[in-house]
Amino acid sequence: MDFDHFFDYIRDNGLQFKRDHFYRYFNEGKYEKLYLLFHAYEYLMAIVLLIMITGNNLFLMAIAIGFFQHLFFDQITNPMKPMAYFLIYRIKNKFSKESLVRDEYL
Repeated sequence: MDFDHFFDYIRDNGLQFKRDHFYRYFNEGKYEKLYLLFHAYEYLMAIVLLIMITGNNLFLMAIAIGFFQHLFFDQITNPMKPMAYFLIYRIKNKFSKESLVRDEYL
């Protein structure tokens, strides 16, 4: 799920990957837009719908639990605004850093 961080990093920094620079890029908020395409509660809702359609598929349930845990812990540990992990919200706000990151971290 966190693979999407690389898309944001490469978009702004090119293909030369440096681990220390990667962490600073995100921790210091050096980005202007943050897409994080795999971090979205909408996907979780789609998985839950699939679980209901397939009759409580255990594999899908495990994916849903892991996906929820990941989003939940990101939500409570990262300096993001409450709606930042909804893809529709990010699209509506053009993925801008100001709409996603809490003001005290800008």
